[in-house]
Amino acid sequence: MFVVIYNRPHYSDSVCLAIRQRIVLMDRLQGAQKHGTLPDDASTTKPTPEQDESLILNTDLPIFLVEPQNSFVVKNRPAILHCRAAHALKVYYKCNGARKVETMENWFVDPQTGVRIFEAEINVTRDMVEEFFGKEKFKCECHAWNGRGSIKSQPATVEVAYGMSAAADNRGDP
Repeated sequence: MFVVIYNRPHYSDSVCLAIRQRIVLMDRLQGAQKHGTLPDDASTTKPTPEQDESLILNTDLPIFLVEPQNSFVVKNRPAILHCRAAHALKVYYKCNGARKVETMENWFVDPQTGVRIFEAEINVTRDMVEEFFGKEKFKCECHAWNGRGSIKSQPATVEVAYGMSAAADNRGDP
């Protein structure tokens, strides 16, 4: 599982640091499992499951569990941007400041924590990217909202991959 966390003004530095330490530890343990060795300090820095849950449960604002990543439109296949947030009542996308983006939404309740998780996904088409005439690149942000406030993700840039169509044909993709 890959989680992206960024410093936000409403999260304390200690919360961001604890989340980053957990991510680094998970990455190191996964690497150690592949190679059959454990890191020397794995037992000293391993957060408990209770600490992980407290990071998600003790927050007023939504928190992103997955943020959209930079992507490419290849041929006629749209770029798919995905985000996931805990404690949200609504999750939607804005592309280049406009909210007129068709967003597919889904939510579920995590059975272990009882926290509502909201997911949103958009398909960014080649036409959407090419019809944008701004000075900057085409960017989309995920917004998560609840009764206490809202947060927005880091922007994800979507570009048309002109030179990649031949590579996609060689892989057998449509």
